[in-house]
Amino acid sequence: MKKQVILSEARDLPKDDGACSIARLINTAWARSFTPLRMTAYGFGRYKKTLLAFVLLCTIASATWLALPKPPLLEGVSFSQCIRDRNGKLLRVTLTTDQKYRVWTSLPNISPALIDATLQFEDKYYRHHPGVNPVALVRAAFSLRPGAAHSGASTITMQLARLRFHLPTRTFRGKLVQIVRALELERHYSKSEILEAYLNLAPYGRNIEGAGAASQIYFGKTAAHLTRPEAISLCVIPQSPTRRALFVDRDNRSLDSAQSNWYDRAKIDRQFSARLFSARAQDERQFLAPHFVQQALAMAGSARRPDLTPRRGFPTEKKKKKYPLLKKKKKKKKNT
Repeated sequence: MKKQVILSEARDLPKDDGACSIARLINTAWARSFTPLRMTAYGFGRYKKTLLAFVLLCTIASATWLALPKPPLLEGVSFSQCIRDRNGKLLRVTLTTDQKYRVWTSLPNISPALIDATLQFEDKYYRHHPGVNPVALVRAAFSLRPGAAHSGASTITMQLARLRFHLPTRTFRGKLVQIVRALELERHYSKSEILEAYLNLAPYGRNIEGAGAASQIYFGKTAAHLTRPEAISLCVIPQSPTRRALFVDRDNRSLDSAQSNWYDRAKIDRQFSARLFSARAQDERQFLAPHFVQQALAMAGSARRPDLTPRRGFPTEKKKKKYPLLKKKKKKKKNT
């Protein structure tokens, strides 16, 4: 004999109302599977205003980012010229219109050791932030409390904005303008272009700006041939160029202290030989062949090239044709 199997939920229902019992069965048996969905809908309704405000804020931020104007990067900045002889020996580095030594050097012609050392010391998260490091800004804001250790928050992009647009960044308004300018630079230029511009405008003490001029004047070599100890000694100068400029006849204690701090950050052993390197500027250079240099600059005229050598060629007069008499003789022979 067959037995009818009745669910436990249905067994407890009253037998008089069939329609109500079916509705109750659905509510009890099937509604349990939709409980998470109902909770999600309830949570969305509860935080609806917060979510809409967040979406509106993201939309405004995206529209502002896309509407940022394109600022000039290096347009209008004058650079020095390096005059060399045919063997590559430096004869003179000219001053710019604002009386600076500033030699244009492209990023591929800068030593990777200097690039890595600069990023390690100035902005190790440079490749990951959008021009402003929000974590560093919050940390710097907390360091303003009395008794707290001072902490900087300027990224390389922010420093470039300060150098390029001559911003007073010690006030709140100046710092805000610096942040906006940094975002504009990041919006329209690549990381390589920004880093290249910074390494050409960074102050290296005295009236020397840019890694190209600093390596040439301090060490007598191009930026591409810097050794690692030389690169480390240069990378710490822009943070305090007045106190850390290299001297000819003595060591700079402030520079040595900053250089030691770099090794501590990089966690390099104290016995490492490069750590004992004490940078000094080379002897004051006496410019050679002054008459030739003046003639070369005059012949170059408005063609402001960063490096002038006889091998590259100056704008010169066209050479006269050789042996004009032989050509005349040949014409006479043809006539006869």
